[in-house]
Amino acid sequence: MAPGDAVTIFTPDDTHFDIALYAIERGLHVLVTKPAVKTVEHHRRLLEAARRCARPGSPLLGHGVSDVTGFPALCETCARLRGRLPGRACW
Repeated sequence: MAPGDAVTIFTPDDTHFDIALYAIERGLHVLVTKPAVKTVEHHRRLLEAARRCARPGSPLLGHGVSDVTGFPALCETCARLRGRLPGRACW
């Protein structure tokens, strides 16, 4: 990944969906802190957007960063898995 290819969403929970959808529709990789979104419908809509907007290897969705010290390792893992995940999504 190059600088600007990804976004981390670490905002109040009720803002996650709108920000993630905006980023996905622009082809960015998205990492969202828990809870990623508040409803199953919002999860479905993000996955649909990821499938619709996918270019090879992106966008990659993720959530659950409870230890920010592990974030670099997570980025390396995502880079290795890029293009090998069904629907370009990893939850």
